[in-house]
Amino acid sequence: MKQRIEKWEEHIYRIKVPVPFPLRWINSYVVRGQNGWTVIDPGLRTEQALEVWAGFFNLLEISIGDVTQSILTHHHPDHIGLAGWMQ
Repeated sequence: MKQRIEKWEEHIYRIKVPVPFPLRWINSYVVRGQNGWTVIDPGLRTEQALEVWAGFFNLLEISIGDVTQSILTHHHPDHIGLAGWMQ
């Protein structure tokens, strides 16, 4: 799990969210702001992706309720599929 989560800066993380395509994963980013966490491109909704997100939330000891916004960079299912779940 650790290899899928990279800390870039004090409050910026990259999450490699798996996809069932030859691409293997998409990069999602999580940024902590003053009022909560922002998720950028949460990924495709699959069981494996949900496991990665659960691992991230457990690692940082936060909950899905701490996510205050999602940003979608473009309208592809592998980038937006979990947006509804994040809400």
